[in-house]
Amino acid sequence: MNLLDKIKECGNEVILNTFDNAPKYYFYDENNKIIYLENISDKTLKDNGIKIKKPSKRKYYSFKRLMEQYPDCQYYIIYGERSNGKSYSILEHLVEEFYDSGYTHAFAYIRRVDEDIKLSNASQVFKSLKCNDDGVNRIEEITKGKYNDVFVKSRCFYLAHRNEEGELDEVLDSQPLGYLFALNQSERIKSTGYPDIYWIFFEEFIAENLPLLNEIDKLTSVLSTIIRNRNNVRIVMAGNTINKHNYIS
Repeated sequence: MNLLDKIKECGNEVILNTFDNAPKYYFYDENNKIIYLENISDKTLKDNGIKIKKPSKRKYYSFKRLMEQYPDCQYYIIYGERSNGKSYSILEHLVEEFYDSGYTHAFAYIRRVDEDIKLSNASQVFKSLKCNDDGVNRIEEITKGKYNDVFVKSRCFYLAHRNEEGELDEVLDSQPLGYLFALNQSERIKSTGYPDIYWIFFEEFIAENLPLLNEIDKLTSVLSTIIRNRNNVRIVMAGNTINKHNYIS
């Protein structure tokens, strides 16, 4: 099947790309993956009856789109207004990767202070994935119904299932989905390594007030402990737009 036939099979329309340094058009294939169109003209599309559509305004942030645009980055640094879906989109990707890898690709979840990863706060991290704005449980969708919750224990996230009464009836405790770290407790992190961590998510990395004492050194220490000599770990840092001129970026 040639590319034009594939476009017709997948909705018979292409979308005008508004990103710089990228092909002019793209479309979504049958797996909802973005396919970019290199060296294809408006005339070719119109002659084949393919519609050209302007992109809709996105209400929420898409980390998947960023990765498709820049697939080879080791670091992703994301700024944005509050409640625009940054964390939701990143966490959604991390659950998808964990599930698709056969529960082998875990992630590190980093916050600046210990208070942010205590049980009362950590248990709220996946709240929006358990019931998004459409009333959908994305954890349940991603895992094809096997799990519908994330359980927090001993500073780890675990996929879990709750019954209709809200009681835990299954926990995937053989392999953490994620590990929790606080920069102000960096000296307490064990030095045994984390070979199952493939992603590091530093949430709210921009300090609203003063940074921690030697904060960049603490972050470097945590990253070094996790990554060691590996080159297959990727880092995403998300922050609200308070001051882009911070100690990291």
